[in-house]
Amino acid sequence: MSSSKSNSFKNKAEELILDESFIRWVKFGLPEDNRKWENALVQQPDLKNVFAEARLWILEMGFESAVPENSEEIAFYQRLRASIDNTQAINVRRMIPQWLRIAATLTGAIVSLLAAYWALNYYSFKHITTGNGEIVRILLPDSSEVILNANTKVKYERKWNENEPRELWIEGEGFFNIRHINKDQTHIKNSERFIVHTSDLNIQVLGTSFNVNTRRNKTKVVLSAGKIQLSLKDNSKAPIVMVPGDAITYSQQQKAIVKNKSVLNPSVSSAWKEHRLIFVQSNIKEIAEQIEDNLGYTVKINAPSLNNRTISGSVATSNEDVLFKVLADLLNVDIKKDPQNKIILIQEKK
Repeated sequence: MSSSKSNSFKNKAEELILDESFIRWVKFGLPEDNRKWENALVQQPDLKNVFAEARLWILEMGFESAVPENSEEIAFYQRLRASIDNTQAINVRRMIPQWLRIAATLTGAIVSLLAAYWALNYYSFKHITTGNGEIVRILLPDSSEVILNANTKVKYERKWNENEPRELWIEGEGFFNIRHINKDQTHIKNSERFIVHTSDLNIQVLGTSFNVNTRRNKTKVVLSAGKIQLSLKDNSKAPIVMVPGDAITYSQQQKAIVKNKSVLNPSVSSAWKEHRLIFVQSNIKEIAEQIEDNLGYTVKINAPSLNNRTISGSVATSNEDVLFKVLADLLNVDIKKDPQNKIILIQEKK
């Protein structure tokens, strides 16, 4: 190999081992990276030896890419292990510069520290996710109870610090029965506070019962008992104190808080705990949203004339077929279910 070709080969290989996507392809084999680099080989087959050399450097010297998302952590470790175990050595020239060995060593040490920090932080929290139609009751470290609606995620520390507030993060919908541990209302310790975090709000409580719904770019809180204080995460508005019967909605799009005395029994907002949906003059769009949020279907309304139809009543959700039959009778429509594609079609009755 001529000197110019040798330098070109080395330069291309060095570029590849510093490419984030190439490192992911070698270590994890993610689909999007597979397509990119396999297509590159098809288009430029002369790069085969360069790819082989760069791949060998990465595997031997411990180059790392960013840690994948939490939801892929198991697959991540399986792919990593398989990549290392199944890689066969390729007999190519070793042209690893000294500066590259030093850089790789330092990079490996830094990434190892970051990975250890990430793992420690992730596993210090309990993560719970519910699926379509699934309702789960969980007991927190202080014996408070949370009931999670379908398609909801929560996380909280496995062990709460006795000098810090009790905290929980939620996406979806949940009903909270928070244990009251404060004995002196004039002096509230940090550890006696309980804070629920949504993407927009911090909900601070002592001991109370309330429902939180964070779906569709809104956060809605309905208080059943006790007293809670809401504050925006950006502190752009003064905190709001809620009393039983209050319902507050915050819209991410409008950046506005709407507070009103709930005209209904607060338990209506949490009827889902008993596998029921309660409709009060609910139009078909609101009904469709409930079906999508709780059962995971995509609802298609086939006739604009249905938009003004409303119903009131209580419907059980434990049996989908019964649920859709009752809704069809109440709305006087045909409801067709496509379970394979998770689609519900609502149309005029023929």
